[in-house]
Amino acid sequence: MNQYDEYQKYLNYKHGSHSFNILMLSILINSSLATFDIQWAETRELEYALLVFPALYYCLLMNIYKGSYYKKNNLSILNSFFLGLWGVIFSLWIIFMGPDILSSSGQVTSGVVPLLLGLMWVCGASVHAIASLIENKKD
Repeated sequence: MNQYDEYQKYLNYKHGSHSFNILMLSILINSSLATFDIQWAETRELEYALLVFPALYYCLLMNIYKGSYYKKNNLSILNSFFLGLWGVIFSLWIIFMGPDILSSSGQVTSGVVPLLLGLMWVCGASVHAIASLIENKKD
């Protein structure tokens, strides 16, 4: 599959729209917290960077589950397993570096970003494996 078909484009636009709404709601809530001088991350820039992750997770996982990602037939279960394994190793490496790398003085630090990326790989691989199993069971 070299190009997106119309249904894949529709699903990508749909999930992108939902992700945008998630991002806007997250930013609105964070801005409301900022008016009360509540800061939950080290810096405001880190707060906004971390707010992107829920929207990114939603869009990625829904695209994988619904089969609307590019070259969807090229990712095998074995590739998915190794991607998930890499994500677990990456996440565990960050966790074992110590709890102080994830938070400091009750605020989230930038060390949580690699952890979230590793978890994204694990979640993406898990969703792909589940979707493949469901598709195989239907056949």
